[in-house]
Amino acid sequence: MQWLFRGFEQSSAGREYKFETLEFGKEPLKATVVIDLRLMREHGIHLQDGVTLCLRKLAAAEPAAGTDPAPTLQIVLSDQDMINFINQQELLREKRGRK
Repeated sequence: MQWLFRGFEQSSAGREYKFETLEFGKEPLKATVVIDLRLMREHGIHLQDGVTLCLRKLAAAEPAAGTDPAPTLQIVLSDQDMINFINQQELLREKRGRK
């Protein structure tokens, strides 16, 4: 399943990132992923990484094949999601450094 970024809306508390699926012959699924900007600042995550952070969460939340998914997914990223993202980024940097 491929997710297409459709933009975001920002409030004082966070950003709501909008996505939809792109699959030939199927109705698109829609998803909204909310990120608390305070959590991003606390963990030193750049705003530019917001879409990547959302896409990783969406990939993990994809419905199993053959199931009937909800027409719209609503996801709020947690503190643990931020920590997982930072750890993944550090592993990628380490791998690049070993080559």
